[in-house]
Amino acid sequence: IELLLNSEEFEDIATQFILVPNLNDGHHEDVYPQPPFGDRKAVKTQLFEETFGVLNIPFTKDTDIRKCIHLVSNPCMFRVNEVLFGVTSNDVLLQLNMDSITEKVTNKLDRLSAHVLQQQSFAPQFPAPASMPDNLDMRHYNRHVVMPTYSPDVLILPSKLSTSVSDVLGSLVVNPG
Repeated sequence: IELLLNSEEFEDIATQFILVPNLNDGHHEDVYPQPPFGDRKAVKTQLFEETFGVLNIPFTKDTDIRKCIHLVSNPCMFRVNEVLFGVTSNDVLLQLNMDSITEKVTNKLDRLSAHVLQQQSFAPQFPAPASMPDNLDMRHYNRHVVMPTYSPDVLILPSKLSTSVSDVLGSLVVNPG
């Protein structure tokens, strides 16, 4: 991203990047909800010349002339103009599907997504299935995992299940895969 943004060819680009952490990231906290990416205290070792812990993600500070990379938590809700987005990188749909007992449902992904919207929670199962251990931090549950009293206009729920885009209870639910 840094090479792209430092290029004179893309000097006037209006694209905005939103970076959401994932529980599988090797360099980030393995707890849900996750804080946004950010620099940590630099670690210097005798084995490597490079310092560890400092990410140096460009164009993220309010003091940058072109702030175009936005670091958000996992899960999060944010607005782009008048559209409210809800995003989590946790595979909620797969977790719900593992405990599903209904058969021959016309659209299983819509039904699973409806659980998230109806319960107004990015983690509607409690406790999570044993086969999908999540390190759920209950101290931050109400502030970050529970949605406000209104549903997002667009809900992004990436999952290993088949990709889909559908209208569920008035929200556009997207599973990019």
